[in-house]
Amino acid sequence: MKPVFTAARKASASTGRVVFAEGEEERVLRAAQIIVDERLAQPILIGRPEVIEERIQRYGLRLKAGVHITIVNPQHDDRYHQYWTEYHALMARHGVTAQYAKLEMRRRMKRCASASCRRPRSKARRTCW
Repeated sequence: MKPVFTAARKASASTGRVVFAEGEEERVLRAAQIIVDERLAQPILIGRPEVIEERIQRYGLRLKAGVHITIVNPQHDDRYHQYWTEYHALMARHGVTAQYAKLEMRRRMKRCASASCRRPRSKARRTCW
């Protein structure tokens, strides 16, 4: 997790965001807790909200969704259409169909994290891992 903290220190807490593709994993949740405690950046966790919140309780972390972290649910995200169309546009020449692009964005959280880093929402710096 050392590269995550190194990258997070480069971004200030007010403008920086760190996107974690494996938001349901223990090591990622503990890393997000450290990032919040040290006020390095705003963690964005990709995963199922009910699973993430249950694991936060299980591991005894102090993270609160909407306050300390942002949770992106790949199953029900408003930006899903933008993500899969962008992925399809990039990969169509490699034989990726629109249906397959939709499936990949739902199934592989790293693709969702990559798409969220590609889309500029503000001038904030983001680091994706």
